[in-house]
Amino acid sequence: FLLGGDGAGAPDVTPSLTAVGDAQPVLYYARNDNDIGAAGIANVTDSYKTLLLSFPLESIGGAGGSEEREHFVQRLVTWLGGDQDAPADDITQPLEFSLEPAYPNPFNSTSVIPFSLGRSGHCTLGLYDLTGRMVAQLVNGTLQAGRHQAVLDATTADLSSGLYYVRLAGSDQVRIRKLVYIP
Repeated sequence: FLLGGDGAGAPDVTPSLTAVGDAQPVLYYARNDNDIGAAGIANVTDSYKTLLLSFPLESIGGAGGSEEREHFVQRLVTWLGGDQDAPADDITQPLEFSLEPAYPNPFNSTSVIPFSLGRSGHCTLGLYDLTGRMVAQLVNGTLQAGRHQAVLDATTADLSSGLYYVRLAGSDQVRIRKLVYIP
């Protein structure tokens, strides 16, 4: 059974519903153990289910030992045929070969360069000046599929201020992004 509580939108007066067609009352208002009207109407067909409530869900408060809003919504989701569990944050999504924007950019000491490999294999990640000359080799080897990052240290690379290109190559693919160094 449900009782209103301190939830937002607690209605002062809630209308009774009338079922039409194949719809059926499934929740009732009661006062002193006497039904005084339908508070919920369900309609079930071969292709869908609906539930019309005459009160806002946020008004379910679990007062007096009644059903808590969370439990009511879980039962509703189950009845509708859905999954009660939110997808886990750690579900691995298929990755694509990608070179993400470096951060910070522009940078003055170090910059992180994130990238993803859709499959394991040899890859290279290099920093090139405007003439096309490689000025820093950040990655040159076999990596597993997944997310990776390289850290560019401008002092180690002995960079001059200016525009550079970060180039990721592997799996017969190439991605390039701009990177600005301001000492």
